[in-house]
Amino acid sequence: MANTDAPRGLQAINNPYGTVPLMEKFSVTASTTIYEGQPVALADTGLIVAASHTNALTGSWIGVASHYVAGAATDRSLIVYTDVNQEYEIQSDDASLTAITDYKGALFRFTNIAAGSGTLKHSKAEIDGSSATGVMGTAAGSVTPLRVERISAQINNELGASKSWTKFLVKIAPPVMHRGMATVGVAGGTTSIFTGIL
Repeated sequence: MANTDAPRGLQAINNPYGTVPLMEKFSVTASTTIYEGQPVALADTGLIVAASHTNALTGSWIGVASHYVAGAATDRSLIVYTDVNQEYEIQSDDASLTAITDYKGALFRFTNIAAGSGTLKHSKAEIDGSSATGVMGTAAGSVTPLRVERISAQINNELGASKSWTKFLVKIAPPVMHRGMATVGVAGGTTSIFTGIL
């Protein structure tokens, strides 16, 4: 049985140093809905807003929301994961990726960075691994802030014909690296990687 397609944004896992994850409390901009696992940015007002690709590029995104805050909520407080060394699990948007050993250290972009599930209250962001073009980050995808640390365990035989929905363990790359490129294996293709600080 293949893994279920169930994007949940960036799910924080244990801090790599075995310590309690660094989290800070902020206030959310009025009428703004923030979903669990959603990347967030600090506005000029000092309040939290949903992060965009532009925020990732400029470095104004500060972390990941640990819980849901409704747009109509009276309590506008939000606890945010802010540690630059924090690792997160995020689902790929593609069930047929190959050559997973080549992904480590590569930089990827988001899909659905600002999308959320109104029913389940969590982010629907995924890592964009659907094609070499998507991974390279051409055009709108030129911001590639997700640095892959490793691939999480799969229920069945990794990726091959099982078509499992892959989960990556990632860190948020420093802003200076966000325009790095990564060309990785896609079904039927070859694999090569270049990541750079531009």
